[in-house]
Amino acid sequence: MKTITFDARMASHPGIGRYIRSLLKEMVTCERYRFKLIGNPCVLDPFKPHAEIVPCDLKIYGLKGLFASSGFYRGADLIHIPHFNVPFNLKAPFVATIHDLIHFEFEEYKPFPGALFMLRLQLNRIFKNAAGIIAVSEATRQSCVRMFNASESSIQVIYEAAEENLTSQQSRPDGFESSRYILCVGSVREHKNIHGILSAYEYIRRERPEVKLVILGKLDPRFESKHQFLKKVSENPDIVHIANADDKE
Repeated sequence: MKTITFDARMASHPGIGRYIRSLLKEMVTCERYRFKLIGNPCVLDPFKPHAEIVPCDLKIYGLKGLFASSGFYRGADLIHIPHFNVPFNLKAPFVATIHDLIHFEFEEYKPFPGALFMLRLQLNRIFKNAAGIIAVSEATRQSCVRMFNASESSIQVIYEAAEENLTSQQSRPDGFESSRYILCVGSVREHKNIHGILSAYEYIRRERPEVKLVILGKLDPRFESKHQFLKKVSENPDIVHIANADDKE
């Protein structure tokens, strides 16, 4: 039986962490493969019945993680790194997931110049050496092709989906109990296409004035400073921003 080793060190994070947890929930139940998960045993305990947990407390970013973590993947037939922090000296084929290229596309999200240079080298290495690359959207795939001259055919777009427990119709925001509304879920950041949803909402309202808009996600201070998002939302009573909510809510 072949072994798939998965870097799950970011499983407790928002965003990518949810991607990891949701993916592993289904993936590790596949009986055709043996699974090893690298990361925090406490966080990964729910997957223990179906996977071997390999404790690892190396930081997600930094040179030590890139060079010292390769030993955790010994014996793997395939490695999945759900981010761009792919270690050097991997002996097995690897698949990487690219979520976005925000650090190159928006000035306010660029790290210091040295880090950006290293990130560019890292991504070039991934596009050159990966056995497969997953992009979570067509926009991300096109960014990879445009900015890194990556082969479009080497990048597979696999869209993310809502979990089954998030499809309940039982709960609605206050004041929206009897309304139709559009729900936008995700951090309020530059690359989350917030401008697009606001523009689309205004377009829809021309023919469907009864439709409301609910934006659910933490507001990035850099986005607020640049666009005065809260002011715009407060001026429209049919738009609601909810900064924090758990899955049950």
